[in-house]
Amino acid sequence: MTSFRHFIVLLVACSVLSAIHALKCMTCQGWTSFEDCDVNGRIKECMPNQNSCETVIRRIHNSRQLIFKQCKEKNTCRENMLQNTRLSGSSTQCNSDQTSSFCTCCCDTDMCNIAASACHPSVVKPLAGNDCPIQPSFLSHGEVTCFNENNAGSVCQYKCSDVDYFVYPVGHETNVCMRNGTWKHETPCCGRSCPPYFVYDFLNLVYVSIPEGRKLIISIFEGWNTANVIAEDAAKSAMLWFGESPIASSAIKFNDYGASKRRQIQLIRDKAVEKKNESVNIGAAINYALDNLMTPEAGMRDERVQRGISIFTDRISDDDAIGPAKQARRLGYNVMVLYVGTEVSNDERKHFNEITGGDELVFYYDHDAGSFGADSWQFLVENFCSSPCDHVMHEHDMV
Repeated sequence: MTSFRHFIVLLVACSVLSAIHALKCMTCQGWTSFEDCDVNGRIKECMPNQNSCETVIRRIHNSRQLIFKQCKEKNTCRENMLQNTRLSGSSTQCNSDQTSSFCTCCCDTDMCNIAASACHPSVVKPLAGNDCPIQPSFLSHGEVTCFNENNAGSVCQYKCSDVDYFVYPVGHETNVCMRNGTWKHETPCCGRSCPPYFVYDFLNLVYVSIPEGRKLIISIFEGWNTANVIAEDAAKSAMLWFGESPIASSAIKFNDYGASKRRQIQLIRDKAVEKKNESVNIGAAINYALDNLMTPEAGMRDERVQRGISIFTDRISDDDAIGPAKQARRLGYNVMVLYVGTEVSNDERKHFNEITGGDELVFYYDHDAGSFGADSWQFLVENFCSSPCDHVMHEHDMV
């Protein structure tokens, strides 16, 4: 039994070492130039028995050249390369004095088949051109590896090292320095899918006096938390119920629940208020929130994070809400109104538009929590998820 254990340990150790030392090769199939091959190909980690990078250059009737790059078992690659000197007509298989040729090259170090190969100088000439701007030495949440630095024909590989991050734009995992001194495309970023990764500080001001309004609001936020990631580098929200005046005992700050969805929902359930029809002073609620909730002390993050105020109401404001809302917008907050009701007058629409600064930020709903928020959700996705690079905390340590 002990010997069997030792065998298993040795087998696992060998597997790990094999994975660590796996050869990496550029791979592509049938491109007409080395530049196109490296731009459109991909860097591949070879199988344990594939310990060579192979490049094949096929020239057809002097008018067309096709490039193939792949991982290959070393002995097989060497045998293919030996065919370069095989007689073909009056010359050899790999030649420059006939209309067609077939050349194979082998190498055995990481990325050794990047750019032009030295298979046969008379058939394949190295790239010559201008240097490109130097690529960054690292990506936030990822890494950059460049082969042949920033010289013409160099290839850079981008890899995201953190969980849930991916290279954006998709397909830009590699980049090539072209002969004119420019990179094939701009340096990508390591981004995350948005949604569910909104990077946003939401303040929710709530006045809902309809029957079972408290239950409706709880359902809305349970749905939101299920669909999104709540974290210090993703979405965070604060909440305040109000009526004639702000209800301080209902306040939930950004830093009251850490990154715990369960804790946040429990706080909403515990502090949600069943409102009756009374005066509604949205302006007073906005002023209270700006002074007490939208602050670093309450857990609001720095300027890297977009900020918004969402006002849930089933009535227009009895006080001046337009002035405080304008002040919030001047401070950089997106102000949204989510009206919960079955009917809305033109005067109410005008009032809400003046609070938000535009009708595209006012959303009207009936009392069905199941369909609540579809339009506002779509607005958020279209306006705050256009580029994952804009929705990533670019340092790990949060302020």
